[in-house]
Amino acid sequence: RITEKTGNVVGAKAVSKDDQLMLINNEGIIIRLRVNDTALLKRNTSGVKLINLGESEFVASIAKVRREDIVEEQIATDEETEEEENGEKQ
Repeated sequence: RITEKTGNVVGAKAVSKDDQLMLINNEGIIIRLRVNDTALLKRNTSGVKLINLGESEFVASIAKVRREDIVEEQIATDEETEEEENGEKQ
């Protein structure tokens, strides 16, 4: 239910618990969060607030981070960490 208190719905994405979301506002601030860390909705709820916005701010974009992208990013991070630990990267 949309009220003055809850505000407008700015977007919706079909996600699974292993996905992540990225929210970008018009000021260029990006918030990345795990879907699993958000509250679940039940029948009589009004939704979940994911970002605080100032008076002149608005959500410019919402993107789902695919599971495959998360895994690839983790592999790259692990490889960088291993190189640093082995003294291969300066």
